[in-house]
Amino acid sequence: GSIKVKAEDEVARGQPIGAVGKLKGINVPSNMLHLEMYSDVSDTSNLTIKGAAGGKFKRRSDLINPNSFLDNADK
Repeated sequence: GSIKVKAEDEVARGQPIGAVGKLKGINVPSNMLHLEMYSDVSDTSNLTIKGAAGGKFKRRSDLINPNSFLDNADK
């Protein structure tokens, strides 16, 4: 598997958490690692709501931008 950790695992700097790869079924010009963070850790409901908003996927309302966490990971 491409996922190297599971929920609530502690990770150390430099530890692999996943593999970068190409998405299947869509034309994307580069590889990517998809990461989502949610603020309500007690919420165990689905991360997306299928069929919402005209048949598209809708993310939960507690989705947060992980950039500040990633930017400060080495401080």
